[in-house]
Amino acid sequence: MIYGLPERLREMREKYNISQEAVAERLGITSSSVSSYERGERTPSLPIILKLSYIYNCSVDYLLGKNNDDNTHVYIDVTELSEKKRKAVNDFVNAIK
Repeated sequence: MIYGLPERLREMREKYNISQEAVAERLGITSSSVSSYERGERTPSLPIILKLSYIYNCSVDYLLGKNNDDNTHVYIDVTELSEKKRKAVNDFVNAIK
């Protein structure tokens, strides 16, 4: 178990008012797995931790306790977008900075 991870997972899920079932659906796992992560009975794999950081809009470092700022950066998963759409997202983000 990673110290503090269960608490941060629950905190972030509650911050965004997302049910364990909704998180599980987005991760492609069971809600009992999400519950066991939040209770510290199981540790999520690194790919699951990365997906959770996207869902909760925080860094992996925050979830793992490396830093205490849950809004250090905003992460947008653009891996499945075309190059044109990635550029549009990048242009939009730069425009609102």
